[in-house]
Order: sequence, then structure tokens, then C-alpha cells
Amino acid sequence: MTQIHPMTSVPIVPLRTQPDGRWSVVGAVAFVAVIMAVSMLAAFLMQTWHGAWYASLDVSERLDVPSPGSAEVLVPIQLFAQMLQAVLIWSLAGIWHSDRRAALNLTPAGLSGQQWLAAVGILFAVKIGATMVAAGVVGPQVPRDAGPFTELVRSDRMWLLFLATVVMAGLTEELLFRGVLSRTLEGTVIGFWAGAGLASAAFALLHLQYGVDGQIVIFAVGMAFAWIRAWSGSVWPAVAVHALNNALALLIMRAMV
Repeated sequence: MTQIHPMTSVPIVPLRTQPDGRWSVVGAVAFVAVIMAVSMLAAFLMQTWHGAWYASLDVSERLDVPSPGSAEVLVPIQLFAQMLQAVLIWSLAGIWHSDRRAALNLTPAGLSGQQWLAAVGILFAVKIGATMVAAGVVGPQVPRDAGPFTELVRSDRMWLLFLATVVMAGLTEELLFRGVLSRTLEGTVIGFWAGAGLASAAFALLHLQYGVDGQIVIFAVGMAFAWIRAWSGSVWPAVAVHALNNALALLIMRAMV
């Protein structure tokens, strides 16, 4: 029999949800953890296999094959992992819940044009403020080298990077961290800010490569996404502004390299 928290009516156990799309806390955490673990393992195995195959080639044969650390290898692997995430999200949500759309908060947003502009404005106001705070806490930062992605950004294969960082990242990360995890934690006794904060911290941990200053900004942006989702009652506006944020960052990167 499903237990209900007396103050929040959020199911605690078992790992299934109620018909209205609510997740148990354990269920939401397990759902996100399983999907992230499986996709990361798949990406690791693909990169390991490519590295072993590349090492087995003669020096002359390697000239026509992208190296394991190149963007031509890393981005397609990332894209594959994200597509795997999307399949797992949709499939496993149907196991946990009879209504996938309710479980993932895929309800129509119904926002007006002014409300969409407000959502975008909130995101970038938070991002600018967090960037200023990060600069004050960490100090001036040397611009990060785009590394292996520089050549890909300059090439006609930039669409691969766009698909991975804008389309798929915006969709899968919002479904997992805002549509399921943050929404569930927000509905518990700890409330919106603590619940969104925990989910945003987990979200920031996935981006350790951006350093401490980047972690601060990513955490703040995650909070903005959570607020937009809660305000609109749908994960779609968070997906849209997340994609817009990443698209602008990619365009700036292209302009700078």
C-alpha cells in the first residue's frame, strides 16, 4: 500500500507514482540515477572501444581516423548517450507511471507572448547576476579554451554540436532534473527553494568541467529553470529557455574561435 506524507501528499513508497503524475522521492531519485548511470556507462564503453581500436591501428592508418579525444568522436558519443537517455526516459516513465506525459510534466504551457519573454528575461537576469557573483567569489577567470571542439565549431559539422548541446541537452536535462527530480523534491515538506536547490546542485555536478565559477552560474541557471517550470506548470518552457541559453552560448563560441 502506498504511504502518503501527511503534510505534502507526496507518495513515499513504493517506486511507483499516483495517477496524477506525482513521483515518490525514492522513485524520482532512482529514475534519474538509473538513466544517467546507463547513458554514462554506454558513452564510456563506446569511447573505450574507439580508443582501443585506434591504438591497434598503424601510424599511417591513424591519419584518416579521428583520435579518441577529438570532437569528431566525443560529440557523436555524447549525442548517442543523449538519445539513449531520451529513449530510457520515455520507456521507463511508462513503467513507473501509466501516464508518461503527467509523470514527465509534459503538459501544455499555454503562455502568452509576454510571459515567454518574461521567462527568457528571468533566465538571463539570473545568469548575469550569477556571473557577477561568481567573478566576485572566484575572481577574474582566464577564458577557457574550447579545446577539441574549436575545429568542430568552425566546420560544416557544427550541426552535430548544435543537436547535442541545444536540442538534446535542453530536452533530456530538463525532463530529468526539472520535470521529475526538482518537481518531486519541491512538493515535499522541504518546499520549493530547498527542493529546487538540491536538484540544481545535482545538475551542476554534471558540469564539473566548467570550474567553480561555472558551477555557481550553472546552479543559479538551474534554479531559474526550476522556477520557470513551477511558474508555468509545465516543463516545456524550461526546455525552451534551456535550449535558447545553450544556442546563444554556442553562437558566441563560434564567433570567438
